[in-house]
Amino acid sequence: MKTRIARPAILALLVLLLVAGSAPLLAGAGPAERAATGFVDTVSYGTDWNPENRNYMSLWKWFGWGIEAKLKAARAPGYVWVHIPITLLSYNEGSAMKIDYVEFCAMSTNGVATKPTDLHLWEETGSGDGSDRFYTSVISWPADNNTHCIGADLNPAVWKQSLGVSVRLYFANSTDKITLGKAWAHLVP
Repeated sequence: MKTRIARPAILALLVLLLVAGSAPLLAGAGPAERAATGFVDTVSYGTDWNPENRNYMSLWKWFGWGIEAKLKAARAPGYVWVHIPITLLSYNEGSAMKIDYVEFCAMSTNGVATKPTDLHLWEETGSGDGSDRFYTSVISWPADNNTHCIGADLNPAVWKQSLGVSVRLYFANSTDKITLGKAWAHLVP
C-alpha cells in the first residue's frame, strides 16, 4: 500500500526538481541575447497566404503549416500572384524598428518547372496607386523538390508602417503543386 503512494510521489518530486533545475538553463538560451541586441522576429503562418485570383486555382488546401496550391487546367501553364501580410512591431521600447530581412518558404513538386519566380515587398500607405512597393527581386529557385526559403536582405534596413509579401508562382501544368509555408521579417532598432 505504501509503495502505491510513495512511488508516484517520488517520481513527481524528481520531475519537479528536473524542471525547476533546468529553468535557468532554458531561460538563458536565447531571450537574453535578443534583449541585449534589441532585434525582433515576426512571423506569419503559411495559412495566411491569399491568391490574387482564387478562381484560377483548382486546389487551395489549408494545412496547419501552410497551403497547398494547384492551378486549374484551363489556366496552365500560367502565373498566379499570392500575398501574405506580416505583422510589424513599429516601435519597441522607444526605438523605431526597421525591416532588415524578409523571407518566405515554399516547396514545389516539380522544382524544375513549377516554382516561385518573383518577390515583391509592399507597404500599405493607403495611396492605392501601386507606389507602395519598395522591393522587387527575381527568384532563383533550385531545380529540386525540397523546401526552400527565399529571402530579401534590405541593406540599409528600412522603417515601414506595414509589410506585405507578394510572390509570383509559375505552374508548368495543372498537376504540379506548390506548398506555401511561413513568411517572416527580422526587425532591428
